[in-house]
Amino acid sequence: MFKEMRQAWVVAILLAALGLAGLGIGNWLGWDDGFVGAWSGSLFGAAAVLVGVLVDHGIQREREALLASERVQNIKSLIAAELMNVLPGAIDANEFVRAALETLRAGGPVPEKEDLSGIMPRPMPVTDSITIDLLSLPSADIRSLMLLRGNLATTARTMSEFTAGKRMFRLLGVTALMGAVIQDLRHLALAFRHFDPDRQVKLSDDPATLVTVLLNELADQGERLLNPN
Repeated sequence: MFKEMRQAWVVAILLAALGLAGLGIGNWLGWDDGFVGAWSGSLFGAAAVLVGVLVDHGIQREREALLASERVQNIKSLIAAELMNVLPGAIDANEFVRAALETLRAGGPVPEKEDLSGIMPRPMPVTDSITIDLLSLPSADIRSLMLLRGNLATTARTMSEFTAGKRMFRLLGVTALMGAVIQDLRHLALAFRHFDPDRQVKLSDDPATLVTVLLNELADQGERLLNPN
């Protein structure tokens, strides 16, 4: 498209140049003034029409680019709102699984069958409903969102298996679940970095902190729990 636009501008300039040159050449050759004027005028007119078309096309492209930019921003705002809904669920899951793992490692009592339905990853129905619109986002944004959705789905499936009694809530299984929750925190932080990087959150009496910083700190704490050495 840019190459075609450049070629059109070259043609417009050539037409204008020929029209200007025609005035001098026609007079030098002794051509009839009316013919020279009509010939040069037609060339100037063609150049003016072409320039007008190019200007209109440029304005239209700028308008379309602006609308596309606004659309992308609206989509990102919708996704950012859903990320804020996912955030407390991820924090609750981290606290619950971490406490269970610490209790098991200390030899404390933990039920072998645990209902985890209350800490399941929260759904993102709006994001799921605008799948086609997501294609207008930068590839890095799409990738971060898909990684998050994939990890949350895996964690939800694992929690469902614990709730249904297909897995026992023992040390090995809880350790694996802790690892999944840590990945959720990491990918949620990455998604916030792409869709709402300046978002802050305040927990209890602690000062407000960036969501990305908080999530990565929680993930770091979880990894130190899994690998104390």
